[in-house]
Formats: sequence, C-alpha cells, structure tokens
Amino acid sequence: TKHPLLGRRVVCADGTGLLAADTEENQGVWPQQSSQKEGCGFSQIRLCALCNLHTGVAIDYRVGNKRSHELPLLRDQENSFAKNDVFIGDKGFICFYDQARLLDIGVDSIVALARRKPVSAGDAEKIIGDNDLLINVPKFTSTVARSRYPKERWSALPDAIQMRQIKVDFSFPGYRSKGVYLLTTLLDEVRYPAALIAELYRQRWGIELYFRDLKTTLGMEFIKAKTPEMARKEIQMFFIVFNVIRYLMSEAGNGSGDIVLAFKSCVQTLISYCNNGNTLPTKTSVMNISFLLSEIMKCTLYQRQGRIEPRQIKQRPKPFKLMTKPRSVLKEEMLSQAA
Repeated sequence: TKHPLLGRRVVCADGTGLLAADTEENQGVWPQQSSQKEGCGFSQIRLCALCNLHTGVAIDYRVGNKRSHELPLLRDQENSFAKNDVFIGDKGFICFYDQARLLDIGVDSIVALARRKPVSAGDAEKIIGDNDLLINVPKFTSTVARSRYPKERWSALPDAIQMRQIKVDFSFPGYRSKGVYLLTTLLDEVRYPAALIAELYRQRWGIELYFRDLKTTLGMEFIKAKTPEMARKEIQMFFIVFNVIRYLMSEAGNGSGDIVLAFKSCVQTLISYCNNGNTLPTKTSVMNISFLLSEIMKCTLYQRQGRIEPRQIKQRPKPFKLMTKPRSVLKEEMLSQAA
C-alpha cells in the first residue's frame, strides 16, 4: 500500500528485544546477559522487523541473539524491498554500504545522522534551502570497515553518493526541542520538500507502537517455547495474528488511513466475533465479514493533541526478592532449613 503523502510504499525498520524461556537449548542459541548468574536469567532474543508505515503490516523480520546488530539483520531482509520503495530508519541504520545498496535496487532512504559531524553549508555541493543541503557522501576507506562486507558487492558500489542533509527541530509539549539531522536520497526538493521528509520521519515513531501492540497487547514480550525451533514458530504465529488484525483494520478503513483505530479494541472485537460462532462457513459469511468490519470501524482511537504523561507508574511492585541463585538450589536450601 502506497503512503498517501508520498505516493510510494514507505517501509520503516527497527529492532527490539524479547525474552525466552530459560532452557539449555534456548540458552545455546540466545544466551542471557553475561552479568546474570546461571539459572537466574532468561534467553535474550534480538529482533529486527520491516513494517509498512501506512498500514502497519509487518513485511518481514529476522531473529538474532544479543550480539546481533540491527544492520546485519536488515541486510538479510533486502529481498523484501521492492523497486520505488522508500526506507526510513533511525540513527542505528545509517551506513554508506546499506544506503548505496538500497539505491542500487531502486529504493530511496531517509535515515538520521548518528556520530558523524554534519556537513556545513560551506562544504555542501548546493544550498537548497534553510537547513537543506545537497552533499556528497564518500565511500569510507577504512580497511577494517571494508572487511565487514562481501568484496564483490563493495567493489560494485560507487565512490560516493549524493544525499540531502536536512536539519529538523522536533518539538513536543513538555519537552525541549530536539534537533535531528536527516540524510535522504530523495534529491528532488520540489517533489519532496524538507517539510514532507521531516513529517515522514516523525511518523516513523509508529513502528515503536507496532512493537508495543505485538509485545504488550498480543503478549510476544516473553516467548514460552522451550526450544529454538518452537520459539521461532511462536514468534511467527504472533506476526501472523498481528498482520491479520492489521489487514482487517485497513479493510475497515478502506485503506485510507484517515481514521485511526485502536489496536486493542480491534483485538477484543475480533475475539468477540469468533466466540459468537461467526467463523463457521455459512451462506451468510460475506454478511458476517461485513458486520465484523463495521464493528471494527467503531474502534476509533481519538487523538489527544498535546497530551503529555510522565514515564512513571503509580502501582508499587510486589515485595518479592530477586532470584540470585538457580531455582533448584533455592529449593534445596528451603528443604534443608525445614529439616
């Protein structure tokens, strides 16, 4: 589905962490944090996903362990991009190799500048407008950096690529303004003005909410499977359910995106629909689906502009001690004390 502001499919990427059951098989593939004692932690899973920014549908994902960076996981999903896509990523996804590779397959990108010093107006190829520069990004020459990539692919990349550097000031009620430098391969300043690029990057925050829907609402934050094989299947089922709900939300709104629907309410509506026996094949199946979509359309999420909330919780934690020894050891100690 094309993004209404751009007329092209916009794909955003981000990474998140999951916990898995503490079993020997899971720990062998996804080890726990080294600071945790054996038997006192959980397997750490790293996940990187691609989502359609307009519909929220998950396009692809890859799973790694705590040592996996988001960029290698993104490269494994390169085949999920289509020509004329626009990729949006935060500062963890900026890399000459990846932007050049995406450009080579017809995919433009919008990424945030990380540690590199921004180019000044005096060193720019062209001054397009206020805080909008056309710059030349050279291929890095470090031998150590080059060794991370396939030699044939690295040699095929251009010596430099032209990009626009746009400074954007994001301001939110209750917070100080935050200046962000964006780099993009969308060079046509008439078709893609700086304000449009800034708005698209602002909407990138949506993928954080998609992860919240997956992990909190659907319960993917902790994977209960005891083996890596079943854990991967469990994660896949979460994404299948997530995409089914996102598809129904898109169908209910005719894919316009003008009406924002509440994911949690849509889940509750779908569960109620299934519990009433509406999944059985009947002659009125089409009418039932139409009824479901009309009910989902009622799950409107009202946007409260300017709302601010402290990132704190009111409810106090239960007064349980943290486990510092394996459960089996603690059980033996309890039995010995009782004797």
